[in-house]
Amino acid sequence: MCRPTTFLAVATLLTLSVGCGRSPPKPAEVYRSFHEGLASMARGGETGGARAAYALLTKESQEHLVKLADALNDRLPASVPRLEPADLLRVRRLLVGAPLDDVVETSVSEEVALLEVRSGETVQKVTLKREGTAWRVAYFETPETAGASKQGEP
Repeated sequence: MCRPTTFLAVATLLTLSVGCGRSPPKPAEVYRSFHEGLASMARGGETGGARAAYALLTKESQEHLVKLADALNDRLPASVPRLEPADLLRVRRLLVGAPLDDVVETSVSEEVALLEVRSGETVQKVTLKREGTAWRVAYFETPETAGASKQGEP
């Protein structure tokens, strides 16, 4: 019979080895997680959803929000609480709160994925970029400029 600590160590190693073989989420799955974070924020204002969505943004999109928050905070009176970059996700127009009817990967390359997101009659084009091994939402870029930045197109 195995000792409990030996059994626990073996079980942990097996769990890690199975988890390591798992492929990273596809672009559509990443967007669904991003949308759920925004929807959670829109439903009740808890900051966890905003932070989760913010973590799924590209570095460029995060840097854009940091600069915007800094500029806004510089203009606010000292008595007003400071804005966090993730708080600014509330003001960007998206399909927030609306159920996603469909998320279709229309084009996926090594570096850029283009999605069409549908909610009712509204269709939105969304770009994701690969950063390392993970897909991230390019929130402040159009599909054309996201692909162009990597491919050298105008």
